[in-house]
Amino acid sequence: MSTTLIDHDISLEPLRLDDATVALLHRWVTHPRSVYWMMAGSTPAEVRAEYARIEADPHHHAWLGKVGGRPLFLAETYDPAHADGMTD
Repeated sequence: MSTTLIDHDISLEPLRLDDATVALLHRWVTHPRSVYWMMAGSTPAEVRAEYARIEADPHHHAWLGKVGGRPLFLAETYDPAHADGMTD
């Protein structure tokens, strides 16, 4: 017996910093459940600046995850050899 948990296409797209995406990110990263990201009091401009910094780093990438074409999650990938606090 098998169970289908997700019956939609899942995609990861490079994060774009257009106004609509920044507004979405701002809602996500300032939500009380997102306290881990330490952006609770951030303005949309500060959110844009943080993700622009990530975008400019060749070893760090942000991705917008979509399920069935609908944005539902944010993912980040990075090379630990170039991440702050990750080297010996």
